[in-house]
Amino acid sequence: MDQDQSELQNKAQLQPSEEDENEKTPPPPHPHPHPPSSIQTLQDLVAGNALIDAFMGITKEEKELEKDGNNQQGEAERRQVDPSLEEKTIRAAEVEEEEEEEQAAQFLLSSIESCHDIEQLVQDLQEDLEEWNRRNDDSLKHHMKDMTANDTGVIMENQIFVAARLARIKSLLYNERNVSSSSSGVSTYNPLFFLNLTPQSQRQRQQQHKTHASALVHSLLLDSKRKEIIIYLLEYLNDLPFEARKDVASIFNYLLVCGCVIDGQEEGERTFGNGAFYDRWVISSTSSGSTSNDEVTLSYVQTMLSFVEYVHEYYVPIMTHIVEGHYVAGTNAVSGTTTTTTTATTEDGTTGTCIIKSVDVALHCGTMLRSTLRHVKLYANLVQSCHTPRFVYPFLNAFVNQPNFEVASDALETLRLILHPNINAIAVPSFGITTSNSSSSSNATESSCSLDIVQVRESLESMMESTAAIFLEREYEAIFVQRFNVLLLSAEHANYITRRVSLQILSTVLLTRSNYNVMIRYVSSRSNLKTIMMLLSDSSAHITLEAFHVFKIFVANPNKPKAIVRILVDNKVKLVKYLTGLYRDKEVMDEQFRDEKALVISTLQEIEYYPPPSATDGS
Repeated sequence: MDQDQSELQNKAQLQPSEEDENEKTPPPPHPHPHPPSSIQTLQDLVAGNALIDAFMGITKEEKELEKDGNNQQGEAERRQVDPSLEEKTIRAAEVEEEEEEEQAAQFLLSSIESCHDIEQLVQDLQEDLEEWNRRNDDSLKHHMKDMTANDTGVIMENQIFVAARLARIKSLLYNERNVSSSSSGVSTYNPLFFLNLTPQSQRQRQQQHKTHASALVHSLLLDSKRKEIIIYLLEYLNDLPFEARKDVASIFNYLLVCGCVIDGQEEGERTFGNGAFYDRWVISSTSSGSTSNDEVTLSYVQTMLSFVEYVHEYYVPIMTHIVEGHYVAGTNAVSGTTTTTTTATTEDGTTGTCIIKSVDVALHCGTMLRSTLRHVKLYANLVQSCHTPRFVYPFLNAFVNQPNFEVASDALETLRLILHPNINAIAVPSFGITTSNSSSSSNATESSCSLDIVQVRESLESMMESTAAIFLEREYEAIFVQRFNVLLLSAEHANYITRRVSLQILSTVLLTRSNYNVMIRYVSSRSNLKTIMMLLSDSSAHITLEAFHVFKIFVANPNKPKAIVRILVDNKVKLVKYLTGLYRDKEVMDEQFRDEKALVISTLQEIEYYPPPSATDGS
């Protein structure tokens, strides 16, 4: 019995009781963490928080501000952890914005390149120039540090768009003549060639003009603001891109000669030189579409004359920018520094500061000035007494002696045309054209056309020569005495090229029949003869040759003043000996030079000086 009890006790120790098992095994989790009495819904929590906030005096707006502050604090903490995060975000936004702007700019440039509407191009060009002028006023020009990055970016963008529109306008002008040679060698023109490529919405406006040139001039002269476009382009010429500068000069020159007749060229020949377009107009009444061609020719003539009137009306601002464009940078031979500004003569005769330009700008301005010299009206405007100090004297004072060879040579060519206009290059309007449908009258038509043009040319040549003669007589002292001999023929102030070309210009002016009074006045001066005799003994063979052509005028003058005769007689032996050995090789090749040289030597040998009788001899 005791043994059974002990076994039961042992089993009880080995097998835990149910109470122990219940104590060791955790109860199953309740479906809610809190007892059912403590369960609260979301609405109860919100209502409770609202009651607490109301009890503590916290409004809803203050609660929102506190929430925003917590968000900003969290954002600031994130920035402290990664400071480059904000920079990356900003940079990504900037890159995206730049890409969008670049795409928009490329789209705009593409639309400009395909545009055939001159009016739209001019209107957009005006807007770009006005924006450019607004941001690029005098204060910003002279204080570039005050310009913001936005201003600089807008100006550069305007420059690109201005350049694109100028290139498109030039392309339309130069390519509108579809030249096709017929079997008879007569050139026909189809100015509406590009009209087939023009959208229908633009055709109605373009059809009122026969040519793109006519449409361009009409747009440029539409109102007072449009008339300032050319002036703005000339003023900012140095700031434009390289190709845009050339386009401005090409458009300006084209409009001044688009209705001209140029002799000495083949029918239909085109010459693109110095940015200008020259064309010989030959219209045949027997060619197909002759009536249309006559209308086109008349349109070009009217366009050219309208633009000439515009240049004449705004002559001072236009010519001011063209002349100031000749001031280029040069290195001071003494200090070795490069100048950035120079002095220019203002309208009232005083001097002012002028910003120097690049070499290509000076060359383009030279072509534009010479294009104006082809019109009698504009040449007469240039040589007026009120304009001469400002627009002519700078060539004598500075431009021909500039250190840059290209600019100096170009200025010498311009000076040659100012003092001696090229009558063969006068802009003769081709308006003497008549048409007839009958082939029998074609010869009479062409004869009347040629007769009209010849008469107009002769009249214009006479006017040009008389205008130049009056100008040289009026400005003789200022040009020849004060400037030409001192600045252009002196080895102290002028280089080899300047002296040589100046002697060529001088001989040409003196030998022109219309300048007879100027010639007599020049060869009657004792000082002028000494200057030429010094050049006659120059070490350069070319300069001595050019000086000989001026010296022969002194010798050949039948009415020599006594002072001139005295100098020639005193130096007769030396002069004859020197001239005898001068250019012997040239005598063999040049018969005219040989005859002139022989005449000068024989005249010198025969010349004698007879002193005036004294008072005692007379008694």
